[in-house]
Amino acid sequence: MPPPVVAGETLQERLAGGVVLHTDRDTFELGDRILAAPISTLWA
Repeated sequence: MPPPVVAGETLQERLAGGVVLHTDRDTFELGDRILAAPISTLWA
């Protein structure tokens, strides 16, 4: 487990990237380094 975020540091500075899984068909960006992808992507 990584160390906690310290004062003066934001989580965004430490975030390498993230994926939100959903049940729709489209893949799209939610923000900088955050992607929304269909859960079916896990089996593709």
